[in-house]
Amino acid sequence: MRLEITPDLPGFLAAGATRRVVSVHARLLADDFTPVGLYHQLCGERPNTFLFESAEGGVWSRYSFVGVNAVATLTEAAGAARWAFSGRPITGLPTDGDPLTVLAQTLQMLHTPRESGLPPLVSGMVGYLGYDVVRRLEHLPDSNPDDLGIPELVMMLVSDMAVLDHHSGEVWLVANAINFDDTGAHIQDAYADACARLHAMAAALLRPAEPLVAVRAGGAGPAAV
Repeated sequence: MRLEITPDLPGFLAAGATRRVVSVHARLLADDFTPVGLYHQLCGERPNTFLFESAEGGVWSRYSFVGVNAVATLTEAAGAARWAFSGRPITGLPTDGDPLTVLAQTLQMLHTPRESGLPPLVSGMVGYLGYDVVRRLEHLPDSNPDDLGIPELVMMLVSDMAVLDHHSGEVWLVANAINFDDTGAHIQDAYADACARLHAMAAALLRPAEPLVAVRAGGAGPAAV
């Protein structure tokens, strides 16, 4: 499949000169994709993925967001921030301090101006903040024992997303090129890698979808599973 990828290489090089994250994207006609179907096609049962629905006034809104890949995950252990990387580490990520401080510093370091025309969510940190995080903001008692061992927060640094636009009937495929070493040495390789990830997502959407519900022989109706 031929994709019309934006930006082109010269535009990418210009953007990459002033920022560490550049969104490379393409659009496809959505045809009969549903949000859940899109998620299953692109993510299957892999961890560090997500499906977000936008809503307004209790009604489904314009976009459905699928997080396809994450390059790093920020968690907490014994009150300190911890990073886990799915591949190459990112040079310069803050590591010292409490997890909320590290999260704020990471967002500042990797901040990218919003690109006009793109959906409102194409990258960033996605995850949860647990209830106990409030104790980092307010002086509250902490007498309950921690019998679950769940981190105070888990935040994924999202690299690849698919966004279903219910108004235009299109799917945005987005591969975020990240400058891992904070130099210009591998910027063209980063663009080529982002383009390859876009093509991989497009190819995944073209594969026949596996049925999510077992069907009885002869098409008589759903079978018990």
